[in-house]
Amino acid sequence: MNRLWGKVLLSYVAVLVVALGASSLFLDRYLRGRMLASLEQDLARSGRMVAAMLTGGTLQERAEDATLDDFCKRIRAETGYRVTIVAESGRVLGDSDEPSSSLENHLYRPEIQEALENGWGSRVRYSHTVREPLLYGALRVPGEGWPIVVRLALPVRRVEGELSAIRTTVVVWGLAGLGLAIPFVYLFSRFQSRRIVRLRDFVRDIRHGRPARRLYVGSGDELGELEAELDAVAREIARSGEDLSVERTRRGLILQALRDGIVLLDDQDRVLFLNASAAGIFQIDRDASRGRRLLEIARSEELYGLVEKARAGAPEEASCELTLVCAPRRVFLASAVVLSEPGSSLSAGCLLVLRDISEQKRVEKIRADFVAHVSHELKTPLTLIKGFVETLVEEGTKEPEQAARYLAVIGENTDRLVRLVDALLRLSSIEMGRIPVQRQPVDVRAIVDKALRAFLPRAREKGVELLASVAEALPPVAADPDRLTEILVNLLDNAVKYTDRGAVRVWADLRSQTDLPRPSRPMVALGVSDTGIGIPARDLSRVTERFYRVERGRQDELRGSGLGLAIVKHLVRLLEGELAISSEEHQGTTVTVLLPVWQGEASKET
Repeated sequence: MNRLWGKVLLSYVAVLVVALGASSLFLDRYLRGRMLASLEQDLARSGRMVAAMLTGGTLQERAEDATLDDFCKRIRAETGYRVTIVAESGRVLGDSDEPSSSLENHLYRPEIQEALENGWGSRVRYSHTVREPLLYGALRVPGEGWPIVVRLALPVRRVEGELSAIRTTVVVWGLAGLGLAIPFVYLFSRFQSRRIVRLRDFVRDIRHGRPARRLYVGSGDELGELEAELDAVAREIARSGEDLSVERTRRGLILQALRDGIVLLDDQDRVLFLNASAAGIFQIDRDASRGRRLLEIARSEELYGLVEKARAGAPEEASCELTLVCAPRRVFLASAVVLSEPGSSLSAGCLLVLRDISEQKRVEKIRADFVAHVSHELKTPLTLIKGFVETLVEEGTKEPEQAARYLAVIGENTDRLVRLVDALLRLSSIEMGRIPVQRQPVDVRAIVDKALRAFLPRAREKGVELLASVAEALPPVAADPDRLTEILVNLLDNAVKYTDRGAVRVWADLRSQTDLPRPSRPMVALGVSDTGIGIPARDLSRVTERFYRVERGRQDELRGSGLGLAIVKHLVRLLEGELAISSEEHQGTTVTVLLPVWQGEASKET
């Protein structure tokens, strides 16, 4: 029986059975002793009565001329006891059951010896004469010349019969009491078992992380105290678990919100955790990545070597810049830190951090290119100015015409420097938001006509046709007319400059929300298309950077400063518009500016 209540029931039943048996045995011994003692007292009284009858005269006179055997038989008939008269020498003088002449000497019977010594002796022993256990009581009868011992005997079976009856009664009533006690013991054991089962289920729920209900305290005993303590412990565990859960959730949210890729490895370089950024970098599902090795998900020997370097105990934080196969166009600053305390027996995990520094690298390259371009743009006119100034100093003004040409070149390059500095200052002002923008309804057709008139002479000089295609009933746009004019002038300047033949077309139309990349309010598309030399696909993403120019192998006088499209990009942002550039090399370029339609909002300056 494996159930606790069954074991408790069997234990209680066993205890009751043992208690019943022990009490029966004790009672049997006790009653047997009491009954034998009572019989012994009866034997003593009967012995004194027989002794009184014998000491009243001679034995023959007391026997009324009958033999002592007859006397003993008469006493037996009156008392029911076996009577034996024994001489001091041990010779049997008379016996109620057997002829005295046939009996052996009784001197060495224990009760005879005790009676001769103490006056009274008793024994319970087996009688070979009558072949059953007897209780013997022997009384020494003193007298002149005839000291004798009167011995009375009683079969013990009478005592055993009474004890058997008592024993039967005790057993019957004991079994009845046991039968009555078993249901109560059963109910008690089931009650205690249910309390222990509740404790077991309570602890099991806590171990498995299930929310444990309040534990009912059944009583004030030790088990009740245990229930109360466990209930208090469970509440503390639940409170601690809630705190840990909140803290774990908070840390998880923090790790998930980090833009850096976070990867936690165990001592075998298996993934224990990675955040959403890391999953995006490695292009892998977060759940599927757990338990996989770093090389499986990253496929980068350089990254694996960084982790090994950190595990080898690098004096400083192990870090390096690298590019991954799964993200070839991005540059990462990878750092690895071993998570273990000195002397700790815990396995040494490793924390890997991947920070995307692609934008930083791009900005650094733009900065380096900017410095190089500015230096180049400044160096060329300054070199010319310096050279002609030195020539004038050496030659003087002996040839006025030659000196005038030198001064004209100096003036042109000085103007070039002024334009460059002005463009830089203007671009800086636009980027820093220092250029005021007065938003108002602007007629696009009027802006287009004004810009085309300004570029018509230059276009005719190059043999390039200028065309305008503005949709009828085009709604006004929400813009600053000066800023919009500046945008269109920069676009036309580039289009005319890099178009040797063909045409430059300025167009404008209304775009519905379904035509927009990000549907919002209606927008007007203002574009400049040319049939010029175009822009290579590799350069399209960078043409709006400051001083970025496409290497075309053309003469230097046809090259711009590289600031026009940068100014256009920032002005479009100020007008809350969007800029798009498409081009095919040797086919032409189209620059599109999307501007919001005027919807009657109040004029405001930013």
